[in-house]
Amino acid sequence: VIKLEVFYNSEYSLPSTHAMSGTAIPLSVLLLTYGRWQYPLAVGLLLAVSWCSLVCLSRIYMGMHSILDVIAGVLYAILILVVFHPALEIIDTFNLTYKYAPLIIISLHLAMGVFSFTLDTWSTSRGDTAQILGSGAGIACGSHVNYMLGLMVEPSPDALPFSPAPLTVALLGKA
Repeated sequence: VIKLEVFYNSEYSLPSTHAMSGTAIPLSVLLLTYGRWQYPLAVGLLLAVSWCSLVCLSRIYMGMHSILDVIAGVLYAILILVVFHPALEIIDTFNLTYKYAPLIIISLHLAMGVFSFTLDTWSTSRGDTAQILGSGAGIACGSHVNYMLGLMVEPSPDALPFSPAPLTVALLGKA
């Protein structure tokens, strides 16, 4: 690996957190949408594998990680998905319905942000982690509020699967 950017030499390397998120996000989207939305499984798998591959290859190309770092990140993300996917319904129900869930969510995210790094100085990894944790806490708390206000209604089983809107120029413009 030829380092193209030496600024990141003080950052952690193994496993690649970009490879982890580049694996976990598309696989999670696939696992959580297939069956609720009508689309071919092959298309979903192709998109997930493409996204994952592009992220992982970019980390190697930029010289940020070795192949081993990326492989470890992918395998670690799959392990996390295998462990947490069965518990997702329990966690989601707790986050949406428990009265004090926002306090617990914010406390956990703050604790993870404070104790996740041991570097004495600011780094882009620390900044990215803070941004991700803050966004996650905001989304979870926003979902809790929407559920409590009755704005999040679970569709009836006979309404599933949903059909995606056709791709039009107007839809792409709105996106």
